[in-house]
Amino acid sequence: DAMGNPAPSGAYRLVANAVVNGKNTPIPVQTMVTIRGSNVGSDGTVSLQLENGKTVLLKDVTKVGI
Repeated sequence: DAMGNPAPSGAYRLVANAVVNGKNTPIPVQTMVTIRGSNVGSDGTVSLQLENGKTVLLKDVTKVGI
């Protein structure tokens, strides 16, 4: 929290902004999460099921590691 104390367990959304050329600009945020499964849609789109229950498209993944 703002006082440096651990936040309670739960789902959080992380956003970041930077001042670019004097303007407040949103910037991409990258996080790491375990992949629990994958699916291929009828249109060939690959999606990944994450440990937190969310689903993301493979095309949006920038790095995979162990």
